[in-house]
Amino acid sequence: MMRVGGLFAGIGGIELGFKKAGFEIAWANEIDKNYQNKISLL
Repeated sequence: MMRVGGLFAGIGGIELGFKKAGFEIAWANEIDKNYQNKISLL
């Protein structure tokens, strides 16, 4: 399985796409506290 990371992930849209394509999300980084709650759902 290939692993990816998200830098400036926002709400995690691209990470969700990678996850649905079979990739493992190794980490996602977002400085905005409002968006951090959203990407924790991935």
